Amino acid sequence: MKMQPSALFIALIFQLSLLIVSCSPTRKEMEEEERIYQVRLELKHIENNANGQIQKSKTAKEWALLSFEYELIIENNEMRIEELKQQIEASNGEFSPLITRQLEELEHRNAEIKEKLATKDASQSDWVRFQMEIDDEIALYRKAFREIKFN
Repeated sequence: MKMQPSALFIALIFQLSLLIVSCSPTRKEMEEEERIYQVRLELKHIENNANGQIQKSKTAKEWALLSFEYELIIENNEMRIEELKQQIEASNGEFSPLITRQLEELEHRNAEIKEKLATKDASQSDWVRFQMEIDDEIALYRKAFREIKFN
């Protein structure tokens, strides 16, 4: 199936955001990532509204691509959480127990997103709503991650 130019643009934006996130991000980089993510999300909503009709099902290829993108985000989240846990362990008590609890909550939220993605049947309909729900949950995860005070 041939991808539309807007889908390629969105995929390019997503790939660039993953590249930014793959390094140990600074606060500024995380904010830039969030802005890119928000633009991507807005583009999806605009595209759906501009077409005048909401697509109720996706082909297996489209689902595979979408699923892969979300799996990359989830894996990236898991790596970031693990890196922070290692920093906390190496700090010999420099970080408060609150930060440890916040990381555990993030880990739980990430696992919930992963579970929701794993249980979604590729043959089910109403993909747009499902995609918006996952996008919203990822946005909430990122917001909670940014709100953790490490200093």
